[in-house]
Amino acid sequence: MEQPIFKYMVNQDEKSKKELELKIQNGHARPMGHVENLFGIYQREKIYKSFSIICKYNKVINDEALLFHALRPILVEYPLLSAAIVEQKIEDHVKPRPHDYTKVVDKVQLSDVMYELDEEIKALKGCELLEAMNSIVLPYGDDQLTWRLAIIDEFTLAYISNHVLADGITGKNLFQDLQIQFSKLYGSEIPPISPKSLLFNYNTDSTNLTHLPDPSDSVIDYAPPYSFIPEYLLNRFIISKFCPNSHASPGVSINYQTIHISASELSRIKQDLIEHEQDKKITLTPYIQAAWLNALYKTGVYNSKVTNFLLAVDARQYFPQENIDQYKYGLNTSATNKYFHNIKDFTWSWVGYLNDYIKWCVNTKRPLYLLGFLTLDKVVGNKNLDVEVRKTKHDKIRTNTLFSNLGVVESNRKEVVDIEDCIFTQHFNGSFYDFSINAITTRKGGLNFVISSTGNASFSKAKFNEAVLAFKENLIGECCE
Repeated sequence: MEQPIFKYMVNQDEKSKKELELKIQNGHARPMGHVENLFGIYQREKIYKSFSIICKYNKVINDEALLFHALRPILVEYPLLSAAIVEQKIEDHVKPRPHDYTKVVDKVQLSDVMYELDEEIKALKGCELLEAMNSIVLPYGDDQLTWRLAIIDEFTLAYISNHVLADGITGKNLFQDLQIQFSKLYGSEIPPISPKSLLFNYNTDSTNLTHLPDPSDSVIDYAPPYSFIPEYLLNRFIISKFCPNSHASPGVSINYQTIHISASELSRIKQDLIEHEQDKKITLTPYIQAAWLNALYKTGVYNSKVTNFLLAVDARQYFPQENIDQYKYGLNTSATNKYFHNIKDFTWSWVGYLNDYIKWCVNTKRPLYLLGFLTLDKVVGNKNLDVEVRKTKHDKIRTNTLFSNLGVVESNRKEVVDIEDCIFTQHFNGSFYDFSINAITTRKGGLNFVISSTGNASFSKAKFNEAVLAFKENLIGECCE
């Protein structure tokens, strides 16, 4: 069986080769997709560290036996959660560089899933805790899972991922599934476990294991039509020449701020959206975008006439809906990145314009095309992308804002165990964007924002804090007619 992976595998012993070959035949190993490979490069070149979602439940959940029996059915049902990256050792002259493989590992113990936080980190609060969580670097390859759970306190868990085989929706879905499993177990006698108890055992579980889901770019077409290319190039030119930008600087210090919008405040904002809908439904995302871009303008963070805003978009909406459940876990993301003129006034007309623009982008599949353009064979050509990224990672421009909104964490209030609150945090380690805004909502806790900014940006930390304050004032204040 000819597979490029065998040529470059770090583990060249026959046992490892036969294991991978068997799992490929069983549908439990496959090459990484183009989008997965892009985030794999960010790991291999030490550009991106990790993202975290911190979830608080209303019941005590820091019991090992409870966690074990809650996690096991989820791992058996969704094999991607038991997958690791098969490392390769590839010289820089190899072009194009073959994608790494991902495979279901042989065994998973609870210790393989749980990340042991130092007591000093557990004692941290607020932004200091978020900074510590985003500084965690998980192993890439070596039969190590690409995600972990960490106990913050007796009610609170953190999901940590290196973004290679997961996105923020993955973490949200895991906490929702855990709520269901916790509720099934809570109040009953939970069987004890030993240090050798297996959450997952390939030898016994593989007979009922579904195939690894195909990478997103094998299920849906990310490739842009030729008509999109002039639009893409013009947008990229304007962003690089006229929008505020600076050189990327991986490893620079990161500043953090948080904003909490209570459930009652969020309800009032949503009522305002309904009252201004007219003939089109207005979602929360354009309201947030308008509030942020106006805050940047009126606090004078930048002095350019145009700016840009990257919006992460869940690609699952483009998948065949009859098989959508198998893609609840995985890296299934896309994005839009557009330049905008400064929003000088926070008005409903701006909110409506952004709402229409986002819907148009989604309906015309433009979020797919942005990542698709970066992975086109005609663009990538005969290149070793790891080398290309390594050469340019300090020369790339860093532009304005990345916004990622995970939406509402659904929880069944009738269950014994309920989700009280969540917070979502990530940054791009001084690369790509000056600002990273991350949002997540729970019905009880309301809407939480984590906003991070690079420490060596063109503006001061005081100016960053001023912009965040203006942003919050916009969010909970009155939008002008």
